[in-house]
Amino acid sequence: MLGFVNSYTKIVEAIADQFEGNPYTHIDVGCSGGMHPALQAFGQNVRAIGFDPSLSEVDRLNQENAHEGVHHVAAFISGKDKNYTAKGDAQADHDKQCLTRNPWARLSVAETMRATAPKTNAEKLHINAWGKTKLADPEKPIHLPTYFTENTIGSIDFIKIDVDGQDFNILKTLKEDLATRQILGLAIEVNYVGSHLDHEHTFHNVDRFMREQGFDLFGLEVRPYSASALPFPYRYDFPGNTIKGRPLQGDAFYFRDLCADHTQDFVRHLSSTSLLKAVAILSLCNLPDSSAEIVLKFRERLDEIIDTSMLLDLLATEVQVLSSNQQGMSFKDYKTAFTASDPYFWPNAKR
Repeated sequence: MLGFVNSYTKIVEAIADQFEGNPYTHIDVGCSGGMHPALQAFGQNVRAIGFDPSLSEVDRLNQENAHEGVHHVAAFISGKDKNYTAKGDAQADHDKQCLTRNPWARLSVAETMRATAPKTNAEKLHINAWGKTKLADPEKPIHLPTYFTENTIGSIDFIKIDVDGQDFNILKTLKEDLATRQILGLAIEVNYVGSHLDHEHTFHNVDRFMREQGFDLFGLEVRPYSASALPFPYRYDFPGNTIKGRPLQGDAFYFRDLCADHTQDFVRHLSSTSLLKAVAILSLCNLPDSSAEIVLKFRERLDEIIDTSMLLDLLATEVQVLSSNQQGMSFKDYKTAFTASDPYFWPNAKR
């Protein structure tokens, strides 16, 4: 999950001290395997809570965790609205099938998993067979909005959802929180298969919902899966997506486009620290160009708390690192080179 998060953390390291007393707050729904190591770049100025139903995995993560700001909770997460009642509501979205027209049983990954008999918890989690581990009580799930309120969690900067089923229903329970908790970004696993029905956990339904909440698509990963009739090689050393095949699943990354006209009412309520958090998140998600746009648009505000020229130079360096062509140009020199149509920006130009 979160394949679009990179390991370039110099931006975060340069601004993390600004978050003292107002930590970067991260919620990870489906944290098996651990939260992304990039969170370590925030140092002590991070508050992260991970949820997962695998009791053994959560116990392992808490035992290995040495960061007082990071905590893992063993529980299923409810996809039901807080006012949900099963009586007289047989057609409630939660009770409907999350995904139809799913070709999973005909894919090579399903064939491999049917022939695989993992024994240890580590082996089960390695092939994403978390359902075969000892699990939390499914009759006592956590309702996220209620959990946030009861645990005095105010603003939240980023949420990740990957639970292999109820993702869309869980997302919909957060509708009010997306606005009131000033959430900047959200990543969710999506399906590219499914039907036209508006309750299914498909990309088109997630996309419509997120845009209705004022978010825009900033990142999209597509994972192909081959048919068992003629399998392609696996991309990794465990049964999962293959190097070719039909698009089945992927990760979608949504963010508030803070420089767009339609978000300015939201931006007016953001602190300068929140703007810096947005810069950090976008940088970690391979979008230093979007980070730079925020720095430039809100430079007057940000200059009061940080050296924006330093930030822009670091972002220019990140672009060059991600381009696999480290020229060492400053932000000013980089923009000058672009304006002059430097060969650096053209793949077939002679240099």
